Amino acid sequence: MTYYISNLEIYHILFYVGLGFVLYFFFKVIKSYIFPLLTNKESFVKTNWLKIQIIAWFSLSLFILVSLLKLTPYITLTFLFVILALGWDYWRNVFSGIVLKFNDELAVGEIISTNEVTGTLIKIGFAETKLQNNSGEIVTIPNLKIKNAILKKISKDFSNSNEPITIHSTLSAHEIYRLILACPYVSGNKKIEIKSIDKEVYSIKMTLLDIYYKDDVKLFLERQSVIN
Repeated sequence: MTYYISNLEIYHILFYVGLGFVLYFFFKVIKSYIFPLLTNKESFVKTNWLKIQIIAWFSLSLFILVSLLKLTPYITLTFLFVILALGWDYWRNVFSGIVLKFNDELAVGEIISTNEVTGTLIKIGFAETKLQNNSGEIVTIPNLKIKNAILKKISKDFSNSNEPITIHSTLSAHEIYRLILACPYVSGNKKIEIKSIDKEVYSIKMTLLDIYYKDDVKLFLERQSVIN
């Protein structure tokens, strides 16, 4: 007995599901058994593996969508509209995640700064990205926000990021120390040295998140000194 959904037969659905399983296991076999045999770790396939998967899954999805539109256009369009309408924000985040991954804009382990938070990337999903800030907190950000944010990639090279900074301040060394801990450009878990070199003049040695933040730190401390 043959069952129909409009012009769509059950074996069509089984065929499309089967294609998805075949593609999934194909990629799994390649990753598990072929990659370990590659002597060149930076081979074209490995460096472009994620892009290959995205293109393959997109092509399969497009093929299935076009096939369903030919077989049962009204039901397919209705189903597509409902899915998009109910999860519009989610799909926008997924699309942003695909763009981020395809363009290799971010990588796990990088330190980035957005409009709202600074931290180390620990996971880049299709819908959301997770950062760990300096306090050890895990911050989850929707990928649409990441895509639209002004991002700063912060260098991990701290070799020149702890050069002394000289500031003029009427505050005590203890008060300046407290300000440094509150400064968003300074690594709070690194050693901080404050020396008085003249009246209301201090030399401060600390580890910046990036060497390019040196002027920002100096401006932050001097402004806060005036406010306090």
